[in-house]
Amino acid sequence: RQRQAQGVVAGGRQGLMLARVMTGYRWRVVFMLGLAVTLALALAPFEMKAKSGFQHGDKLAHLAIFAFLALIACRGWPGRWAMVFIGLAAFGAGIEGLQSLTPLRSASAMDFIADLVGVAVGFVTGFVSSRNPRTPSAR
Repeated sequence: RQRQAQGVVAGGRQGLMLARVMTGYRWRVVFMLGLAVTLALALAPFEMKAKSGFQHGDKLAHLAIFAFLALIACRGWPGRWAMVFIGLAAFGAGIEGLQSLTPLRSASAMDFIADLVGVAVGFVTGFVSSRNPRTPSAR
């Protein structure tokens, strides 16, 4: 019985480590899906303008999407802020470059700036939530 109890404790510790790895893995899968959806929508052959009347709604959409991607990436790769920033900045620049090659889309420096601001917002949110003891850690 004592060996069984020790095995459960040891297995429990390994199970906890595996759960932490799987949590990071799940965040990474969500991140990759987010990248795919973002790219597909950015290159879609139709305009998706909201009828909100807000003049810069598309910039707000860029900011929100990249904030979400940054937050998810920070959960999937905790502590790798530089890698996440460089990767998302390159992704945003790549989208703008590809949009310049499509007939119904055009590249915009302001969209790219909105992407970078979104990444910063996602970083701040990720940093604050990772420091909050009530928020489960992604590690």
